Formats: sequence, structure tokens, C-alpha cells
Amino acid sequence: EYMKNWVNGSCLDLSLYEQYGYNHSNYTGTTQSQQVLKNSETLLSADYSCTIAKKLFTDIGLSTDFSYYKVNEEKIHSKPYLRPSLTLLYNINDDNQLSVRCNYINSSSSTTINNGAEQRVDKYTLMRGNPDLDVMHYWICDFSYGFYKKNWNTTFMLNYFSTRDMAKDYYFPENGVMVNTSMSDGNFHSFQYILNNTLYLLNKDMQIKFGAKLMQGMI
Repeated sequence: EYMKNWVNGSCLDLSLYEQYGYNHSNYTGTTQSQQVLKNSETLLSADYSCTIAKKLFTDIGLSTDFSYYKVNEEKIHSKPYLRPSLTLLYNINDDNQLSVRCNYINSSSSTTINNGAEQRVDKYTLMRGNPDLDVMHYWICDFSYGFYKKNWNTTFMLNYFSTRDMAKDYYFPENGVMVNTSMSDGNFHSFQYILNNTLYLLNKDMQIKFGAKLMQGMI
């Protein structure tokens, strides 16, 4: 990791992260199978933050994830994934503050230790992994407003969360049995509305907190 700070408060942060994994599994029983899973992940990220006119704090980040995995020496998946992020904090005055945060995240490779395996559960059901699952994508956005007084704080937050290309169970008949596997399909969206209040009493030795949260989800 490398970090550079300037006298005006700006900051640049560069980092490099590498991870390698190896898994060798043997499945025995009514159905036998073997799986060798090799995967690596290289994450290169850059983050720049600065304050403009002592009012607006800005943080801009971008990371690139180079993911690779191989299942049983047959399937090779290699692709870069971008993960941008943005944070804005605006101090209206000493008592009021606005903030916006947005992040895009992906799951790199949707792999598990049994993606290349097949196992019979009983005479009616067969479990089968899927090494070709798509990458799941996540969007996270927060908008908040804060009001701060000597003995009273109020914060309102609106949160949006979205998952795309979710990995979920999938069943289909094959040769007289039911196959249970996974597939990438469907999206999920949710909104959260959060209101928090804090009252300070007895020279701030006592706090009374109360609020409300409403969540709405859509598939």
C-alpha cells in the first residue's frame, strides 16, 4: 500500500492485494466424484479524497479485480471487474449536513467448493454443482441528512440496495430423478427509510434514543 498526503488535506491511497486458493475434494457414496478448484484474485485499488472550500468532502475510489479460477483442469474463467465508489459530504452549516454514498460491488467469481461435484441424495434427488454461475452485482446507495444541536440530534437516511444475477436453487427432471442445482437468475431491490433521534439530558450524561425504520423489498 502507498499513501500520499498533501498540505491542503488531499490524500491519494494506492493498494495491491493478492490471494490464491487451492481446494481438492473427494466425494464418496452412491455417486463418487472428485474436484480440484484453483482460484486467484488480484485487487488493485486507487482512492482520492479532498475537501473543497471547507464545505464539501469528496472521496472517489476505483478498484479493479482480476479473478481467475479453474475447475478440474477444464473450466477457465478470467475477467477483470471494476468497482467504483463515490462519497460526498456537504456541511451546510454547523448544524446541518448532507451526505451521499454510492458503491458498485461484484462477487468476482461465484464459485464454491462443490461447483464441479455431483452427489445423489436419495433415489429421487441428485445434487449437481454449476461451475458456470454468473457474477452477482450489487448496487448500494445512501442518502442522509443530519441535524445537530447541543442537546438534540436527528438523522434521516434513505438506503437503496440492489442485487442482480442472484445465484439461487434450480430444479429440473432428468432420467427419472429431480436434479437440484444453482443458476444465475433474478434481481432483488430494497429501500430502507431510517429516522433516528437522540436527546441529551443531565449535561449529556443521559441519552434518550428513539427512531423508526421501514424496509421495502422487491424481487
